[in-house]
Amino acid sequence: MPAKNCNNCSYCKSIAAVEVTGDELAIKREFERIERNQKISDLGDMLEAIDYLKDKQAKSPSTDIDGL
Repeated sequence: MPAKNCNNCSYCKSIAAVEVTGDELAIKREFERIERNQKISDLGDMLEAIDYLKDKQAKSPSTDIDGL
């Protein structure tokens, strides 16, 4: 539960960002937008992880060089 007048922590900021007023259609569109943005963010995180793993793999020594 957020403290009164907080607005500084990420939880309070996210709650303020998702407050929606209007008719049902406007609310539905807003939540669809939020879900779409979350999927895009998750995809970006996965791509960063893949790039990290590719870089790490490229820097690791080859078994041919080690003679193992």
